[in-house]
Amino acid sequence: MMMNAINLFGDWLIQRGLIDREQLFEALCLSYQEECRVGDALVELGVLQRPTVEEEAQAHRLYHAFTP
Repeated sequence: MMMNAINLFGDWLIQRGLIDREQLFEALCLSYQEECRVGDALVELGVLQRPTVEEEAQAHRLYHAFTP
């Protein structure tokens, strides 16, 4: 599978206008430190609410299920 920016959940959230690059960077740092998923880190940081992360994760998975 060829990797592109939309393959990564954080970039998906940026393209959807839900977070910016700085917020993604903070979440990536926290996810590395806490050994958790980026979505969980965004919730812990107060950037996104859990239902939003879950909805977007599902949309991201569906996008890849139907995109070559």
